Amino acid sequence: MINSRNNTLRASMLLCLLLTFFLAIPALAGGQDGKVDKTTDKARTKLEKKATPDWKDYCKSAQMCVRKNTNMEEAHSWLEKSIEMDKNPDNLEAMGDYHLANNEKRKAADFYLESLKAGILKNPNYQDESLQKKLTQLQKDLS
Repeated sequence: MINSRNNTLRASMLLCLLLTFFLAIPALAGGQDGKVDKTTDKARTKLEKKATPDWKDYCKSAQMCVRKNTNMEEAHSWLEKSIEMDKNPDNLEAMGDYHLANNEKRKAADFYLESLKAGILKNPNYQDESLQKKLTQLQKDLS
């Protein structure tokens, strides 16, 4: 009788573990239906087509994901690679957009300011209206 209960308990536990495993697979694969979303697929394909992706390729792929608010962890990694390759106003602004999309307004403002500084260092007449608007809005939000 005890062996029968133990076997039933083991079978129930095994069934629960198997169900948990099989239900988790689609989520781990990139979506509830087990498919990677189109934006992520396009962004990855764009990078894979290049023999040696440059900072701009990583930045643009990340921006695609950030705009659609998908694949954010990999987008962050791509932005870090981009900045590591060539720290410039474009990828710094993109990193600010990433942080803004994650509601990290202080970090977003820091990257936007760094982007402006990088632009001004390259060209003293540098201006970026859209970036200035983002900073103005963040200043209001943070006040």
